[in-house]
Amino acid sequence: MKRMTIVILLAVLMIAPVLIAEKGLAAGEVQGSSSVGRFQLFQGTFTIVDSKNSRSEKQVEMFLLDTSTGRVQRYAIGVDKDGKLFEGWLDVGGTVKSK
Repeated sequence: MKRMTIVILLAVLMIAPVLIAEKGLAAGEVQGSSSVGRFQLFQGTFTIVDSKNSRSEKQVEMFLLDTSTGRVQRYAIGVDKDGKLFEGWLDVGGTVKSK
């Protein structure tokens, strides 16, 4: 009977740290996943209106949405007024506000 009690006690002592560690890891996963999916890439279409020449043009671009701040940027490649090539994310000029 004493031997059985010792075996059960040893089994509990061996299993308890594993259960405690597993619970701690699960809590860490929940905290670490808060920033997963923060940035969303999507393709969108917008219209450029040139009222001076009475014409409009549709553009298809890649956009980056920061779901934490609502900041929207679009990916652009081009040549600036000094003739230098630029490439990168440009602010769209506002933030998306959730209701």
